[in-house]
Amino acid sequence: MQDFPSAVRAAEAKLGSKATALRLRTGDAVAGGVMFPVPEGLTALAHVHDELEAMGAYLFIVERGTPPVQVSGSDGASPTLLAGEPDILALLPTTDKFEVVRRVGTNGNGLHDSEQVLSWLRELDRTQPFKLVGVGFDFVEGVFVSAVHDPNAMARNVYTFCPDFWDQGLGLTQKGPPEDGIAKYFTTERYFRFWWD
Repeated sequence: MQDFPSAVRAAEAKLGSKATALRLRTGDAVAGGVMFPVPEGLTALAHVHDELEAMGAYLFIVERGTPPVQVSGSDGASPTLLAGEPDILALLPTTDKFEVVRRVGTNGNGLHDSEQVLSWLRELDRTQPFKLVGVGFDFVEGVFVSAVHDPNAMARNVYTFCPDFWDQGLGLTQKGPPEDGIAKYFTTERYFRFWWD
């Protein structure tokens, strides 16, 4: 295993971005971590994560940016493209995804504390293993390594612990009982983003 400064230098070279001290959107610092603004966080993560993990460091999305927006010109003027915000990737000196969640301090925004979120994620991983790709103060994002084996049980679990997955996510575009909609989603999808607003 290499030292963390070597992993940071490798990340800077691969991502084309200079590392700065890791701070969450809340302004809280995460000791020992660094972050990098990048235009396409998931793409960059897919290309670099495993190499950095082999060096003893975990790369993840800590904040999603916003895409550029085209605004129509007035009085026949040409449209204007307004710049978006980059995604922010973070790097911590660990290969343990649960240590990443612990150090970031992900919590349920009053619904759950950090320890409850961490315990729930450990149990989720025990029954349906996942790769963690994003972690923030109020969200976790990942991909199950295989198809969800019991979408109905997953739906009950998710809606009980993270109702915003439906209430401020899938439920905004779908109708019907939340657990039915979540089960239908996990029948074909492996990606998740759990957040607490």
